[in-house]
Amino acid sequence: MYNAAERATPPKAEKKKPDYYQPEVLNKIIRALDDAPTKWKCITYILIDTGCRRGEVMGLKWESLDLKNNIITIERALLYTPETGVFEGPPKNGMSRTIRIAPETVAMLLNWKYDICFMALDRNSRGLLFFYLVHRMDVKPLSLIS
Repeated sequence: MYNAAERATPPKAEKKKPDYYQPEVLNKIIRALDDAPTKWKCITYILIDTGCRRGEVMGLKWESLDLKNNIITIERALLYTPETGVFEGPPKNGMSRTIRIAPETVAMLLNWKYDICFMALDRNSRGLLFFYLVHRMDVKPLSLIS
């Protein structure tokens, strides 16, 4: 039996042009963070600097950072479903990636590390940078918390 679809070439999806923030917009965002808590500054710097998704940032662990060489490795994301609550899963494309970060972002991460140690927030964190925020989320049972 002849099937014409077998010989057809599927159309290629159009690649969207990346949409980047312009420097003046980034400066406004950074200035708006002047009085913000360190955790929000840190999250925002990482988002701006890496282009990560928010779940990927929330899934970052201290072991994923090489602050001496200004590198972050995205290996996981925190995901949520109403059935299971918050859980750890792979990044969206399923592959880890390594990203070089700016010295300002490294400085912000070091400030956050100092803050969480000072506030004793790193206990039971399972290594997550922003565990405190996940733990405080008003969601159904967290699979990350034993």
